[in-house]
Amino acid sequence: MTTKLQDLLVTNTAGTKTQSATNAEYINASSYGAAVANGAAANSVAINAAIVAAALTNGNGFVVVNPGVIYTEASLVIPDGVVVLIQTTNGVIIHLTKDQGTALPVTKGGVVFKSQNNTGVMVRALDYAVAAEPILQFLNFTTGANAAINPKFVEMLEITDPTAPSANNGRVYVRDNGAGKTQLVVRFPTGAVQVIATEP
Repeated sequence: MTTKLQDLLVTNTAGTKTQSATNAEYINASSYGAAVANGAAANSVAINAAIVAAALTNGNGFVVVNPGVIYTEASLVIPDGVVVLIQTTNGVIIHLTKDQGTALPVTKGGVVFKSQNNTGVMVRALDYAVAAEPILQFLNFTTGANAAINPKFVEMLEITDPTAPSANNGRVYVRDNGAGKTQLVVRFPTGAVQVIATEP
C-alpha cells in the first residue's frame, strides 16, 4: 500500500494535503449501495464498486463499510494500494488489504511492520487446517515465507494457579511449587494441574 501515515495527518498549509483531498481517499461503501438491509451478494457488489472508485484516487484509497453490513469476503477484489475497513457492531475494525507483490501465497493481508531497510513482517490471523480455529501467523513480507519471526524461547513469569479453562482448552504456565522451585504446568478444564517439569 502506498498511502503513508503522514497522508492521514490533515493540514491545510502549503505543500501538504488539504482536508478535501484527504477525505476523497475515504469512500463509504454505503454511497455505492451497501446497506444493512441488503443480502451479502448485493453488498459485495456495492463494496467492489467502492473499491474500484478508491483505486482511481491516486491509485490508492480507503473503503469504509458500516457496522451490520454483511458481505462475502471471497467476493472482494482488492487491488494494491486499497484498504477496506470493515466496522463491526462490537467496535472492532477488520482491516483487509491485498498483499503487495505476487510472491506472497495469500490473497488477503494483515498488518505489516517494515524496518528501515524496507524488509518487513506481516502479522495476520488465519483459519489453518480447521475452520473457525484461527492461529496468529507471521510471514516474511518480501518472500511470503512462514516463520519470518523465529522465537528462540518463551519466557513466562510465575503466577498463582489460574482458574480452570473452559471445555476443550488448557492453560500452560509456570508457578512456584511451594519450596522455591519453578514448575511448568498445565491446567485442564476439570481443574486438574499436571506438572510438566520442575526446576532441579
